[in-house]
Amino acid sequence: MTNKNNLLISVGLLSIMVLSTLIYFGINTWVVHVLLAISFVAIGAGILLGFIKMVSDEKN
Repeated sequence: MTNKNNLLISVGLLSIMVLSTLIYFGINTWVVHVLLAISFVAIGAGILLGFIKMVSDEKN
């Protein structure tokens, strides 16, 4: 499960870097902004899932 969390966070960060570069160079469409928001949600979900996994492992 931890590998999935790390993968989700890594993909989110990589896509934010790529999409931010696209915005910087003038490709400023609504699709880029939607994908950027999805990337932020993916990072948040990865962190949240990792925290839930860590807390559930401590109980056992």
